[in-house]
Amino acid sequence: MTRMLMALAFAALTSSCATAATPSPSGFAGDWSYSEQCGWQHMASLQLVEDSNGIKGTWDDGDGRRGRGQSGQMEGRIEGQRLEARFCTDAPDGLDDECPAFGEWSDYFMLHDGALQWYRGWGKSGHRLYVTLERSDSVPLESPTCPEDVD
Repeated sequence: MTRMLMALAFAALTSSCATAATPSPSGFAGDWSYSEQCGWQHMASLQLVEDSNGIKGTWDDGDGRRGRGQSGQMEGRIEGQRLEARFCTDAPDGLDDECPAFGEWSDYFMLHDGALQWYRGWGKSGHRLYVTLERSDSVPLESPTCPEDVD
């Protein structure tokens, strides 16, 4: 648990110092992050690289308040205007999607107004918008004034 918190904190710190990535043909490659400053302090990040075989990368997703999160690797394929993705998890031994065993093609990403929208599988045949990630070099560094958190 402590290891995951440290990984999420490190990802948040390093992503704020990242430089702009070289644009890829599809526009998906680069360092992307989402950081909720208030509430559960949800953080998510993707580091995507595109080559002739598709898109690969790493991911982190969790929250600082409850100390929960996961990380791992992802593979992507471009289908029309979206990047379809499947993931594996750097998890304890024995889980079905433990790296390097990737899970099903479950999620997808769409570029929208310079941001990356992450849609997660929902139910048997649908998807819902999960988070909107920004290029890591464009994430604001200032801390907002948060209302008192209520559980």
